[in-house]
Formats: sequence, C-alpha cells, structure tokens
Amino acid sequence: MKGVNINTFNQETAKRNLTATAKKMLIKNQKLDISVLAKESGMTRQSFYYHFSCCDELFSYAIEMDMKKLKRKIRRYKGWEALRMACDMLYEEKDFYRRVSTLKSLSSARAEMSSSLFPLLRKAAGEILEISEENTCCEMAADTIMGSITRWLTAASPDNPQAFILKYKNMAFEYAKGYLNNNYRY
Repeated sequence: MKGVNINTFNQETAKRNLTATAKKMLIKNQKLDISVLAKESGMTRQSFYYHFSCCDELFSYAIEMDMKKLKRKIRRYKGWEALRMACDMLYEEKDFYRRVSTLKSLSSARAEMSSSLFPLLRKAAGEILEISEENTCCEMAADTIMGSITRWLTAASPDNPQAFILKYKNMAFEYAKGYLNNNYRY
C-alpha cells in the first residue's frame, strides 16, 4: 500500500463498514440504534461518533459515495442512456433509497440525494433536449425527472428501470407532440 496513509485507509474502511451495516438495518426496518449499529460493524459507539455525528450524516455519506460511483459509471453515456444508468443504480439499491425518501428523520440524506443527483439529471436533460444545461427549460426538465424518479422509487412495486425510462420517454414525447400541435397552452 505504497503512498496510502494507513490512518486514512482505516478511517474509510470503518466508514464503509458502518455505512453497509446501517443500510442493511434501514432496509430491514430495524431501529437505528447507534450501539447496535457500531457493534454489528465490529466497532464501539465511540468509533461511530468519531466518524459521524448522527445517522442522518452517515446516510448522507452513503449517498455521496453512491453518487460519486454513479458519476464515474455514467461518464461515457449521454441523454437517455445516462438517465437509464442512473435509474439502474438507484433500482439496485431501491429499498435503501425508498427508505431514505420516506423517513422524516433523514432530511439531510434526502437533500444529499437531491443535490448529488440533480446535476447528473440536468446534464442528461440538456443532452436529451439538445440545449444548454444552464437553460431554464433544462432545469425544469431535471426537476420533473427528479420528482418522477422519487415517485417511481417509492412506489409499492416499482417497474424495472428500462420500463420506467420507456414510460417516461413516451410521456415526454406525447407532451412535446401536444405542445407542438398547440394542444397544451399556458
């Protein structure tokens, strides 16, 4: 491990262990007791508080790490394909993201999810619409996609990502067609 600070390595390993255990507990609907979480992660309660101030901070960290991984994964994809890749990742962890989206006590984690995912959605929307990411329409499209993803993930039994994207794409094209035919007016 030449060039790696062993303390940093151990801290990241501890954070990942805590995160993995907490995700499992959250998915199983277990009460998130810090002592139990620390013990099941092979640590002490003090170790937990060394790394995180609360569970919300831990889940924010988990989402931040997932979003960094997603960014690396979808870098080479554009538009609809990038959006599908994002949905694939969220779907793989749907039980976790469903719980994060619905638990009131995890407001910081939800904010982390939105703030991390939004730039990726804005980029995909810009590519789909063939407009600048800074365009207001692009921002609105990303907001709409974010809301749709949240509703999709929190559904009792969400469609698979391919089916969700196909439905969303069809809805977007129907709306655009109606708009172009002046069927939708402001």
